[in-house]
Amino acid sequence: MANSMNNQLARYQIEMNEIDHENQAELIALRQTLKMRALLNVLLDHLYRDIPALQEPQAAALFEASAEALSDILKEFDDYEKSKAHPENHQLKVLAGIFRDGDSKQPSHP
Repeated sequence: MANSMNNQLARYQIEMNEIDHENQAELIALRQTLKMRALLNVLLDHLYRDIPALQEPQAAALFEASAEALSDILKEFDDYEKSKAHPENHQLKVLAGIFRDGDSKQPSHP
């Protein structure tokens, strides 16, 4: 996972060098949301994987509720990213694609 993120960051650096200054603030924000979404997806995957191992019903319910809430938060991240990667902004689409490449194997959760 670390190599994948390093490769993504290297590709990001190349793209950032080619982007005008007006779009840099938006791109930096998008990069941060993409990185955070990737981290949240790891947490979501852990929550769902750990539920079956929990013997205590309240703990299992806590993990289930947390995973559902996190899924809603991730939807907000996705909506934000889609709103910024509009068709007329090629650089933002390329950047979103760079960071989503490593995230293409999204865990399938209920």
